[in-house]
Amino acid sequence: MTEKPDLVITEGFQFTDASRAWAEANPDIRFFTLEQADVGLPNACDVLMVPYGASYLAGVMAANMTKTGRIGAIAGAPVSVIDPFVEGFRRGAEEYDPSVNVTVAYVGESFEGFGMPERAGEIARELRSEDVDVILMVAGSSVTGIVDAARETGDVYLIGEDTDQSYLAPNLVAASVVKEIDTIVYHAVENEINGTFTPGREVWTLENGGTGLFVSPRFEEYAGLAADWRERAIAAEKDYLKTAVL
Repeated sequence: MTEKPDLVITEGFQFTDASRAWAEANPDIRFFTLEQADVGLPNACDVLMVPYGASYLAGVMAANMTKTGRIGAIAGAPVSVIDPFVEGFRRGAEEYDPSVNVTVAYVGESFEGFGMPERAGEIARELRSEDVDVILMVAGSSVTGIVDAARETGDVYLIGEDTDQSYLAPNLVAASVVKEIDTIVYHAVENEINGTFTPGREVWTLENGGTGLFVSPRFEEYAGLAADWRERAIAAEKDYLKTAVL
């Protein structure tokens, strides 16, 4: 490449060190970094997507869907990036129906848990044996094990993460807690074109369109429920952000 770009966009915590090194070495290039540690440089805008409010809506939906009064979340590991998913899901379910029981299980102790589909499948079967019939999946590539287990056990619905995961099992994945990366990247490019790039940190939430609950096509009857609870989810997320360490 003979010409340097004006703007570089990177996404994923695994690029944190690389993004910082590139930004330091190229102070004349602007960097827009998504889901990384604070790069903290004058030519970098660090973006954090908070899924608490969208997960709250997932909890509301799960509490409405359950026939047993028992729902769950299977997460890759008890790490900080998972907290807003789990905490939002729990609060949404409890505020919709305080009698609903929420079980949280972790595939591993660290990031390896996001790549252990067999273990995730075992946990899903265990939860189903305990009458859990709606499961939020926040487990990276481990979700394939959860989906396989759901197909085997039956009578259980799933909620995906980050992107629309209904393609994994259209009849089982009822919704997904999504991060609207396309919207955020459009915003970054628009700011670059308009000359309004601002270094520092941007926080994207349910309220400003950075996250949301995507209801799968075969479960559209629940879209109205999510819309009805949106303002309460936004209020809950604002409350969460008052004390959350981002």
